[in-house]
Amino acid sequence: MGRIIVTVCFEESLFSDYFSHKMAKSKNHTNHNQNSKAHRNGIKRVNKHVKGSIRYMDPKYLHNLKMARKHNVRHVVKKGSKWEAKAVEKK
Repeated sequence: MGRIIVTVCFEESLFSDYFSHKMAKSKNHTNHNQNSKAHRNGIKRVNKHVKGSIRYMDPKYLHNLKMARKHNVRHVVKKGSKWEAKAVEKK
């Protein structure tokens, strides 16, 4: 059996270690073309629910809401009443 002799030059190993790492990155982030990509199919608005559930709302608030809706009507001013003149002035 023959012997294998490995000889490494000390200067070569230092040289290869010095240049073996990659260069530092100069640009870390860019926003180029992102706006065009976003608008290609249009930027959509978030779909909102038309009416939310009142199932878990505060009961005190719901009672107030019910009364407010009940009494939120335009009152018709009767002819000959003392409020008729004021109603005509506002128009």
